[in-house]
Amino acid sequence: MTHDEADAADGEDGEDRASGPASMKPWLDDDELIDLTGYRRPSYQMRWLAEHGIKCSLNGLRKVRVMRDAVAGLPGRAAERRRTEPDFSKVRRAG
Repeated sequence: MTHDEADAADGEDGEDRASGPASMKPWLDDDELIDLTGYRRPSYQMRWLAEHGIKCSLNGLRKVRVMRDAVAGLPGRAAERRRTEPDFSKVRRAG
């Protein structure tokens, strides 16, 4: 496939129409990146990803790309906020 043919396979927004739904792509889509990082700006997203040790790259459209495999084992934000109760059975009573 030539470069021109590859451009023709892309939509106006640069998304590849031939590969099917976003969930089938090997990288996170824009909404998933916003959800993960909490940021919309590519520079902020890249800084957040670097601070968390997640490899990323910037494509020709200046969009951040993160491979799904890079974040597959990370805990979700809900898991980070989960609190656990202390185990008081291990504490001796004073006295």
